[in-house]
Amino acid sequence: MKTHCGVSSLSTHIVEGEDAAVGVWPWQVSLHSFGRHVCGGSLISYEWVLTAAHYTGLNGTVYLGRQSQNVSVSNSHEVIRGIRSIIPHPDYDPSWFDNDIALLRLSKPVNFTSDISPICLAANDSVFHNGTICWATGWGEITKCRPTTLHCKLY
Repeated sequence: MKTHCGVSSLSTHIVEGEDAAVGVWPWQVSLHSFGRHVCGGSLISYEWVLTAAHYTGLNGTVYLGRQSQNVSVSNSHEVIRGIRSIIPHPDYDPSWFDNDIALLRLSKPVNFTSDISPICLAANDSVFHNGTICWATGWGEITKCRPTTLHCKLY
């Protein structure tokens, strides 16, 4: 199956914890440590995830194609991978969370499907003007977000 990055079946806005429809965010991953969700990330290729540098779960588990953190909800499209390595930003500062970004390499590549596909990365010369519409997705609390750092209008 040929899959292009950033293709979503987006049809509604997700605000304040509403559940997303199945397959709407196929790049969203859930990172677990000791059996619990601890961080989110975005699939960027067959074996790489972009996530926060403060996630240090080398012994963790990555869930791709996941629809719910509720373990009683089964999902035949979900794929589970281990973590081979984590490469934090070289200037990551854990005291202030500056440059809180990292690359996580999966234990083995995934196959792209309609439920698991990569997000597009911006080019080096990309410009995002004030008011540019974008989406912030994840499994965490929206009250801890700093929308002004995203330089876009959140929906």
